[in-house]
Amino acid sequence: MNLDSRLTQLKGIGEKIAVLFEKLGIETIEELLAYYPKDYETYEKPVFVRDIKEEGMVTIRGIVAAPPILRHSGKLQIVTAILQDETGSIQVNWFQMPYLKKTLTLGKTFYFRGKVRTKNGFWAMEQPKLYKEEQYIILEKQCQPKYLLTKGMTDQGMSGWIGQALEEVFLPDYLEEIREKYHLLPYEEAIKNIHFPKNKEILIKARERLVFDEFFLFILAMKKLKTSQRASYHSFPMEEKVEIERFMNCLPYSLTKAQKKVWEDVKKDLLSSFVMNRLIQGDVGSGKTVVAILALLFTSLNGYQGAFMVPTEVLAKQHLESMETLFSNIGIQMKIDLLTGSMTQKEKKQVYDNIKSGKTKIVLGTHALFQEKVVYKNLALVVTDEQHRFGVRQREALSEKGEDPHVLVMSATPIPRTLAIILYGDLHISVIDELPALRLPIKN
Repeated sequence: MNLDSRLTQLKGIGEKIAVLFEKLGIETIEELLAYYPKDYETYEKPVFVRDIKEEGMVTIRGIVAAPPILRHSGKLQIVTAILQDETGSIQVNWFQMPYLKKTLTLGKTFYFRGKVRTKNGFWAMEQPKLYKEEQYIILEKQCQPKYLLTKGMTDQGMSGWIGQALEEVFLPDYLEEIREKYHLLPYEEAIKNIHFPKNKEILIKARERLVFDEFFLFILAMKKLKTSQRASYHSFPMEEKVEIERFMNCLPYSLTKAQKKVWEDVKKDLLSSFVMNRLIQGDVGSGKTVVAILALLFTSLNGYQGAFMVPTEVLAKQHLESMETLFSNIGIQMKIDLLTGSMTQKEKKQVYDNIKSGKTKIVLGTHALFQEKVVYKNLALVVTDEQHRFGVRQREALSEKGEDPHVLVMSATPIPRTLAIILYGDLHISVIDELPALRLPIKN
């Protein structure tokens, strides 16, 4: 097993589970290990009952002070107990967990961890987890990873598969001399501790190493991209289209001055003789997506294909629905396809055929857009939504699907202009620096 191996080589991952991972844009061991936790759950020291001042998650060490009671409210089964420490007592409730009536032995000590809230002027703890003392002492020293998951997946399962992958694959350190110079963790140690940090201190060091790697590889890849695309001519002559003005006039709101200016920048690039390499920077909600849609519409009206690559299937579907609605509102009929990893082989083949024949004018999707089986008839524009785990390597692979197509990169990351010039090099930079008065029904 190596980093390029498919997830199905891991024990416990069959085709059904693999489909769930594909919704997250994960198909290989490398992609799994690069799917970092969105947050960490820390187990703080227990508090006394008398010290509870506000609602939230707390841990209380105490005894079961009264026999637990099981009662019914319709189909709901509720177990109620009284937790007591040396400073006071608090009511504890569990829902649909009747077996706890036998677990909660009178006088036995537990660590109760759950959310507390006021109920009829008194504090109550809802649905807490129970821990024995020796269990909680171990957890106090750890940070438990929390992942952004799709329905049918759990943090526990994710951690198990990542742990299994770490045992099976070798992670070489390609920055050995550089990391020693900057006192960074070895790569393998950083990956292990971003997923399974022993404490907060080692987690910070793991993040430092991985952030360093992202910037390092990003700058290298951009230099490569710059070298191959510097001032090159393209093969996609375009001209103004009246439908663009009609589209803009039929939007449910007026574009901001910043959006109009950025669209003019993009249109000027598309009408020029040189390949466009432009970065659009703007906060979430600033309206970058509508500019991207204008560029895709302009390209397709000129007889070429456009590809819109995003990090997740959910986002791809949202953009597809929005574009179909907006285009139909002004009577524009064109074939827009979705291509994602979780589609069936039959569905993918149909989209492959549509793209190759030129029937598909705009295609939206995830990393599936640059797989070997995808052959474009005349790809003239690549739009990428620059988000977590969506790097230059993917953008470059998609660009190679066409004859030096135009590239439009969207980023919500606030980057100072001087730093952006260093990072993006020859990419021209446009900034949307104001929010629309009314939000688009499109999610960036």
